[in-house]
Parts: sequence; C-alpha cells; structure tokens
Amino acid sequence: MSFKSFSILIIVSLFLCSCTMVNDHAAALRTVAEADSLDRQGVLYADTLLLRDAADMLSPYFHRTEKAKALYYLGRNYSMANLDATAVDCYIAADRLKPKDSQLRGRLNGNMAYICAQQKRDSLAVIFFDRCARFYKECGDSIKYAYALLNKSYSYVVLQNFEEADNLWKESASIANNELFISQLWVYRAYYHNCLGEYDLSLESVNKGQKSPDKSYLYWQYAMSHYYLGNTDSSAYYAEKIIQISSNAAHVMDAYFFLGQKAERDEDIKKVAYYADKRNDWEYIARQGNNQRILAISKIEQYLKNPYDKMLIYAGLFIAGLLIIVVTFFLLFVFYRRKHRKVSQHKDNILSEQDLIIRQLHQSATDSQRERLLASIKEHVNKDDLLHSLHWKDEKQMIVDINLYMFGFADRIHKYPNVTIENIRIYVLCLLNCSQKEMAQYLHKSEKSIKNIKARAAKKIGSTSAELHRFLLDFICEPID
Repeated sequence: MSFKSFSILIIVSLFLCSCTMVNDHAAALRTVAEADSLDRQGVLYADTLLLRDAADMLSPYFHRTEKAKALYYLGRNYSMANLDATAVDCYIAADRLKPKDSQLRGRLNGNMAYICAQQKRDSLAVIFFDRCARFYKECGDSIKYAYALLNKSYSYVVLQNFEEADNLWKESASIANNELFISQLWVYRAYYHNCLGEYDLSLESVNKGQKSPDKSYLYWQYAMSHYYLGNTDSSAYYAEKIIQISSNAAHVMDAYFFLGQKAERDEDIKKVAYYADKRNDWEYIARQGNNQRILAISKIEQYLKNPYDKMLIYAGLFIAGLLIIVVTFFLLFVFYRRKHRKVSQHKDNILSEQDLIIRQLHQSATDSQRERLLASIKEHVNKDDLLHSLHWKDEKQMIVDINLYMFGFADRIHKYPNVTIENIRIYVLCLLNCSQKEMAQYLHKSEKSIKNIKARAAKKIGSTSAELHRFLLDFICEPID
C-alpha cells in the first residue's frame, strides 16, 4: 500500500469516527430531552440505561447543563428503585458541574435535602433546602421557592428551633398564590403545633389543609392530631387510609401503631399482635431503605466537607508558597550581604595596599626600586576584575573600578585632554599586557580594527603602538601629585 493510499484511509477512518461521535452526542441529547419532556408531563422517566449512556457520552465542557440533567434523571430513577446512595452519587456529580439551569440545581439540592430529612439529619437538610430556595428564587419559580422555605421550616421544627421555623412558615405563606400549596402550608403547620403540644391548633390547621396533594402526609397529620387528642377511633380511621395509599415507611409504621392502640383499647389481643407483627415488618423495610440513606448521607457529608478541605489545601499551599518566597528572599539577602561584605573587605584591602604603594611611588628614584614597584603592581592588580569592569555599561562605574585597581589611572590619564572612554579601555588592556587578539575578543571587534584603534590611542598620549605598554607602565609609576 502506497503512502498516499494509507493517508486517504486514515482520513476516511477519522471522518467516520467523528460522524459516529456526532451521532452519539445527538442521541444522548435526544435522550436527555425526552427525559426532560416526560418529567414535565409527570410520567415515567426515560430508561435508566439510556440515561447512563447519555451521561457518559456528553462532554462536561460543551454540554454541561445537558450532562447534569442526564445525571439528575438517572439519580431520580435510582431513587425510585430505593438506591439512594447511588442516586446521591448522580446528584453530587451533576451539582459539581454547576449547570447554568438554576431550576435544575434547585431540584438537585432539593432531592438531597429530602434524603437528609428522611434520615432525620435535619441540620444537613436545612443546608440543602437553603440552597434549593436560593436557586428557585434565582430562576423566579415562586411556588418551588415557597416549597423550599416550607420544607426548611419543617426541618427547623424537627430541630426544635421554633422561632426560625415560624419565621420561615410566615415567609412561605406570604409568597403563596396557589390553593394546593396553601393547603400543604397548613398541613405542615399542624406538625409545628403538634411539636408544641398545641393539639387543638394542630387539628384546626390540618382541617384547613384538606386539599393538600400529599395525602399520605395529610392523613398522617390527621392520625397524629386525633391520637394526641385521645380520639383513637378517628386516629385509626386515618391510619387505615395511610396503609392503603402510602409507601412512606415512617407513616405506615405509625399507622400500625395507631391501629394497635385502638386494638389495645378494645382488648382485641389478636389484632394487637397482628399490628405489632406488621409494624415490625415495616421496620425491617425501613431499615433496608435506611441503609441506603445512611450511605447517601455519608456521601452528602463528604461532599459538603470537600470544598472546605480544598480551601484548606489551597490555603496551606498558599502559606507554604509564601514561606518559600520569604525564605528565598532572606537567603538571597544574606548571600548579598555576605558578598557585599567580602567585596567591601576586598576593596579595603586594595586601598590599604595602594596607600603603601603610593607612598613608595612618591619616593621612587632608582630603576631597581621602580622594578620592584611594577612587580608589586602586577601582583596587586586583579586582571579578571578589571576585564569584568571594562564591560560595565555605566561609564562612571567603570571609571571607579579602574581607579580602584590602578591607582587613580583613569583620573590621571585625563591630563591628556583628547582621551576618551574607549581609549581608556585600550590603555587598561595594554597595561594588562593583552595581545591584539585578546583585545579583539573583549571589545568584540576585529584585530585589524584593534590595530587602528590602538595606534590612534597611543598617538593621543604621545606614544607609538609598539611602545604603548612601556609608556603606560612609566606613567602609572610617576609620583602622584
């Protein structure tokens, strides 16, 4: 197979793969849209496997809200199958995507709040109902916002924070503009009065809520209110209604309890035993459901804790980074101070040696003395430091360094008025006995250019290029004025 044929095959394969991926994404989006449509109609949700495939297929970058929806509906399906722990995984994954749909986020947090409330973890429920209310308020859904406040109020009643519960109930009532919601509002109020021991007010409230759509909760409140008022027959009547319609384990267990109380009053031992046995059955069912909810609560608590853990990690990394920066700057400061001290000490040593040599230069007379001085100068001058100084862009700093190492040479040479900075560089290189090749390297010029520059520099101080080194040595050994 030729390279051209192979390339065409690869391109066609990639095209087919991309088409398949596009089709898969389109199918996933259709599945989510179908689930959304069915949810709005209040009928059975889309198939779990299809939703799972949709959730896996959709990208969290391009289809963030749709992916969150798929996970939400998948969670609802698991929740209907009493798999609350698996459902919570879906809800948490969807909430982490932070979808733009505020109503969807309200439903996600509301479902997690409901699981917490079912497990009597009302402190957690309050947190999620609060989030739920915030998102519903953000999207302008006043009914669901009011419901979220009402549920939050219920959790505060369980927590025995009656003042906050009362305030939330009143706020929820002020928003109410729906007959069914108002009925639900009064049924929840009945529970508030029952907890305060105000049983007459409780029955009065539940009577106002007869049109509540949640019949299981309505009958449960009726049964409780009548039971506390001593109306055992009425309590048993509503208990039987609960058993007929309710799938809520807590309500059904209480219903068998109320029926057992009536049987005990009637001294019907067989019925007492029967209701006790049925109640135990429902306790077993409730425990099975509770195991799932306990796992779900654990995951919810971890989810709430994670953001704080991340904050602590980020704070720790920030503090560690800050400490590293501070320590680095401190070490650099210590290193700089130490180096500066060494340089200062080195320069002090040079100056003290210069003082001795300058005194000797003042007294120089014989050739032998001068040769000894030249030897001490050669020993004294640090060639590497001087060469480094010649690369200073700051001309003033370069002059200072040359004067320091060469007994004021840069200042003294200015007795020749035509001398420039470039000439001084050439003179220093000559004093260091550098060849023309070395000069060309240090000054980044050609050897031919250096030859001409050196000749012109020598002419300015009355010397020749060949004699420049000797001339400068004699000049540096002249007594200083």
